[in-house]
Amino acid sequence: NDIVDEVKLLYEQTCNPESVLETYVRENERLHWVLPPDMRTQFRSGLPLCSVANLGCAPGYYGHPNITCSAEGRYTWEGECRASECSAPQQLPHANVSWGDEAQQDWRMGMRVSYDCENGFQGKPVAECGKEVIGKWKIEGNCTEVTCKHLLDVDNATALVGIVAHKGVDEGFTWRLGMQIHYRCDDGFLGEPPDGPVASCTGEDTYALLGRCLRTCPEPQPQRNAVPNYSSGMAARGFVEGARIEYKCNPGYGGLLVAVCMRDGAYRIQGTCTRVCGPPLELNHAKPLLRDPSAWLEDWTVGTSIAYRCSPGYTGDPVYECRKGEEGGRWELQHGSTCTYTGCGPIADFLSSKISPLWTAVMH
Repeated sequence: NDIVDEVKLLYEQTCNPESVLETYVRENERLHWVLPPDMRTQFRSGLPLCSVANLGCAPGYYGHPNITCSAEGRYTWEGECRASECSAPQQLPHANVSWGDEAQQDWRMGMRVSYDCENGFQGKPVAECGKEVIGKWKIEGNCTEVTCKHLLDVDNATALVGIVAHKGVDEGFTWRLGMQIHYRCDDGFLGEPPDGPVASCTGEDTYALLGRCLRTCPEPQPQRNAVPNYSSGMAARGFVEGARIEYKCNPGYGGLLVAVCMRDGAYRIQGTCTRVCGPPLELNHAKPLLRDPSAWLEDWTVGTSIAYRCSPGYTGDPVYECRKGEEGGRWELQHGSTCTYTGCGPIADFLSSKISPLWTAVMH
């Protein structure tokens, strides 16, 4: 334990009595040292005895110097920072030296560095050490601002610039990257979204357009044997191209009729409402021959026919047809005969007619 304590005590000793490490580096400014951030953090309490701190070099110098705290508690150093043939690359407006190149310190003849333009600027500047003058950088290229100088021409819309509306012409305005231009839809058109299209400058005279102006159609009018059926919300919004308005057929008529608003501002009518008959007639001693029970509720158009089957004890083959009436359709006997009595028929019908329909309750 005494040995461990002695070793621990030895490690806790530093060269601070001579000078704090950061101060020692700063006092030797003529050597062009730089204390890297990781070294500053690692040895913030001082450089322990027999420890080494690796240093960097100031811009325009290169090398790999280091400082050692000797066993006697004195600083010693090795390596040096030598002047580069070119100083650190100069700064350009709206540009920064690329990260990989910025880490370089030994700038020698013929070496090239590239620049990254700031957001909103474009270009690929490059600097070369000693291309024209020894020890001097030759810079080619620059970073120019990305702008949109010409208005985007949006169909059926007018740009709102300042307090004046402009129709897709160059009025001397300039929009920077990310700036937006709002548009107002022309008469006879509605915006989608309602506030109208918006164009954003995304590059040199390049835009991203959000929204459009859609042609409007007038209020739908009644069609033959039908009236339009739409919500108040649709009426308030307006009828724009692509809108589908369903119609409700007049009494005595059935079918499907739809009006579609087209790009020319007119409606295209699809479907018709034709005369229809109500449900099939309920005949005495006969039932209609339907493919399924739900067919009873269908709209039976003029010209359709229904055959009936007579009840037991009756004979006939009636067929009724839906024919045109004054206010719709009506059922009329097309051909065949009505159902006539040919025998006693079911006992249940006899008891119901002679006694009472309640005879079934008495029997039970």
